[in-house]
Amino acid sequence: MKRMFLVVSIFLTCFATSVMAIPTSTLELIQTESIYVDDFFEVGVLIDENNLNSDDLIYSFGFDVSLQNGGVFSYLGFDLNPVFQDDTLFTELDVAGSAEDDVFYSDNYLLATLKFQAISVGTDILNIFGDEFGMFSGMFFDLEHGQGGQIGIDSSLSVTVAENFIPVPEPATIFLLGSGLLGLTGYRRKFRK
Repeated sequence: MKRMFLVVSIFLTCFATSVMAIPTSTLELIQTESIYVDDFFEVGVLIDENNLNSDDLIYSFGFDVSLQNGGVFSYLGFDLNPVFQDDTLFTELDVAGSAEDDVFYSDNYLLATLKFQAISVGTDILNIFGDEFGMFSGMFFDLEHGQGGQIGIDSSLSVTVAENFIPVPEPATIFLLGSGLLGLTGYRRKFRK
């Protein structure tokens, strides 16, 4: 009896979670190369959901941007996906947007691009947070099969800034050193004769 109850509860849990696919937020570094001091870089704020289809809607979203340690890079602003209008004037959140028309989304849908400048060597953690209580905070959505509502947006990303160095060209350095030594040897031989 216990075994049957366990099997049924596992089946229902797996079935319920596969039917109710809730969107989640992720942060993705757009620049694929290393980031050095004084570089500008961007981070994409993406909404992802398994089992999305073309009838899922986003109405609005909003979140704050923070750095865990500070001092490694600075936040410069954001660009919204062009299908959203900027609503930061109506809220105290760092980033907020809403859709005038229906915005259908799919996996890894870009909400906004955050802009930064690296200012010193080190690692810092970028956090975004929008709770699910408030007009623009979090994300309002509607799924094709009637589920929807508001969820919180909460993601973080570790970003490392490397030291910017100028490599010394080895072949040219060796050539200069060698030609200098040859010159000194020739100069010494000249005075010996």
